[in-house]
Amino acid sequence: MALGITQYPGKLLQYAQKLTSAFHNQSSRAVLTLTGQLDASQLEDEAVTAAKTKFDAHAFAGTETSSTATNHVITTGSSLTDGNIADGTWIAWRAPVGNTGALNIQVDSLTARDLRKQHDTELVSGDIELGQIIEARWDATNTRWQMTSQLAQ
Repeated sequence: MALGITQYPGKLLQYAQKLTSAFHNQSSRAVLTLTGQLDASQLEDEAVTAAKTKFDAHAFAGTETSSTATNHVITTGSSLTDGNIADGTWIAWRAPVGNTGALNIQVDSLTARDLRKQHDTELVSGDIELGQIIEARWDATNTRWQMTSQLAQ
């Protein structure tokens, strides 16, 4: 069986009707309705799984196990590996040292990868400072981490 999707637009403005903020809020709320069901044979590789829909399935707080100004090694207590990390996975850790330039991070058993700021820019000296809480998301398309927390400078 397939899924059916029906979209209902938000509330429509009538002729000579006043445009209020309450109406504006109602008009911008489209509703999508999904009907039907799928069985496991209809799902493609890397499709939705129960594990992926679990709350906080892709959020990890880590501790620094060893680090330098150009390489941080982070342990989350999970079993992240190169084959099972989902796009958008979020991690956070407290920086034990400031950076002196480009920075690689290694999370659990993952291969060490670049940490970039503003999507694709390498870090420069001082972007991360001692004690700063760093947040990053995995960018599977570019196989690197993207820093989502504020820069120190």
